Amino acid sequence: MSKREENRQIRSQKMLDGAVAVFEKKSLESAKMTDIADAAGIGVASLYRYFKTKADIALQVGILYFEAVNETLSVILSKDISGIEKVEEMMRQYQNKDEASMRFIKFIEELDHYIEKLEEKPERLKDYEAAVYGQIPNFNQALTDGISDGTISETIDLRYTIDMLNHTLMSLKQKFSTRGHVVSLDTETAHDHEMALLINVFLSYLKNGL
Repeated sequence: MSKREENRQIRSQKMLDGAVAVFEKKSLESAKMTDIADAAGIGVASLYRYFKTKADIALQVGILYFEAVNETLSVILSKDISGIEKVEEMMRQYQNKDEASMRFIKFIEELDHYIEKLEEKPERLKDYEAAVYGQIPNFNQALTDGISDGTISETIDLRYTIDMLNHTLMSLKQKFSTRGHVVSLDTETAHDHEMALLINVFLSYLKNGL
């Protein structure tokens, strides 16, 4: 990498750090490019040279979030444990309620709604989708390992199982993470029990098939 490319990468990361700081305090709707530029300590004109729109920089933040998730899944995949144990540990990531995890869930849901309302889709949308689906190879390999070592039933449908795991677990986490406790039954304890029960149901299916 040339010195110029290295400086550009450092500058771009500084802008993304500024965007993360802004999006943690403001909604995507209310955040402005000037807010991000101020947080990054640069002029707004410089920001526009790297990111044409607020949607572009928001998508890049989303990509970084998902890359971090996928890196965690890759570490789990590399462990010397059975396939079913790998899948279980991957699913247990959805139970994580630390501050970073909750920010990730809140931002991703907000980003999805924001992008959906745009008339013209940003250029970076394909890169974002690729980052979202980056989880699939890790889950697919863990399931395949389980089928090979006999800890997962050969009767499961790999692709639909992966989609079901991600969509269902993510939806439940988003409900409790971003919409709060709307009714009396929506408690933190209820969330913990529901998530644990859902994971156990999936594990039973993976072990025994239909």
